[in-house]
Amino acid sequence: MSFVFSHEPWAPSALACLYHTLVHEFGREKVDEAFNRHPT
Repeated sequence: MSFVFSHEPWAPSALACLYHTLVHEFGREKVDEAFNRHPT
């Protein structure tokens, strides 16, 4: 998550693709938990 937040701005479609790729690899629960833990 730190990579995503430290390399802004992202195109909306890029973030959607990144999210879906992470969910495919790690599962939605783990990905959502990681996003929710990260301070914005």
